[in-house]
Amino acid sequence: MAVAMLIGLLLSAAVAWFGLDTYRREGFGFPMVSLGVGLLVAQFIFWTGAVTLAVGRLELVLDRGTGQGEYNVRSPIIDCGKPCRFELDDIHGVTFETVTESRPQSIAVVDRARLRVNRPRRAITLDESQNGQAERVESMAVAVAEFLETTTERIDER
Repeated sequence: MAVAMLIGLLLSAAVAWFGLDTYRREGFGFPMVSLGVGLLVAQFIFWTGAVTLAVGRLELVLDRGTGQGEYNVRSPIIDCGKPCRFELDDIHGVTFETVTESRPQSIAVVDRARLRVNRPRRAITLDESQNGQAERVESMAVAVAEFLETTTERIDER
């Protein structure tokens, strides 16, 4: 989301520069309308990132001392699952999944690490990537499984 904020700021600055340059050359006219739309899009990207960083939170607490786990989520933009509390003994395991997802105009290979909880029945996404960083996601799955002293299961659905 910090990248979205940066892109929004850079686009806003570029549109403002083009707007000033257009105004100096031609005055106020039709090109200014399209630049105004561009500025609105740039500001939408910036504020989406800013609000998500300020308000959105994902929190997973795994406390081996008390044997309790807690998953809290708050996001104004995306649906991340329901908050829940669980016993660490109710954890089924950690999975590392490589799946192929159909997108409107393409196909994406997504690597995902998930914590599977039996009660309440949940699959909590620990990390995911669709840009070829499978090693990072798999190392996260292995580290969490070692911390919880449980197994790591590999699922490949390509």
